[in-house]
Amino acid sequence: RPTFPQFSQQGPKLVGTGGSSQGSSVSLAADGNTAIVGGAGNSNAGAAWVWTRSAEVWTLGPQLVGSGAVGGVFTPTLFLGGDKDFNVPVAGGEQMYQALRTLGVPAQLIVYPGESHVLTRPSFLVDRSRRYLDWMGKYLKGEP
Repeated sequence: RPTFPQFSQQGPKLVGTGGSSQGSSVSLAADGNTAIVGGAGNSNAGAAWVWTRSAEVWTLGPQLVGSGAVGGVFTPTLFLGGDKDFNVPVAGGEQMYQALRTLGVPAQLIVYPGESHVLTRPSFLVDRSRRYLDWMGKYLKGEP
């Protein structure tokens, strides 16, 4: 059986996050004791890891790999990507965006022209930050 690292919580519970590179992001259960951390896996599908907390110690559990099914997704999702990103092609975000919209899940897709994996144009960096804040404000704080 593999040994997994343990971490201590250093601050308050998360209420929402943003991420990049195949969906690296964090979701925290309402009770604050289970987290799912997404990121790049061993294939283009990405992966997620389950963390559980006992007292103040977080323990890494199993890795989850997607089945390709979208039906269980219900969280409003913002997709951002550069049309010249060959590390994580925007086509994956476009497909997920279409699938979520078909299911009636709130989703938005923003494609930055001429940008690769890391945005470099200052106006796009500002735009991305504003979109993150607006999205979090709308879906976490209930702002218009």
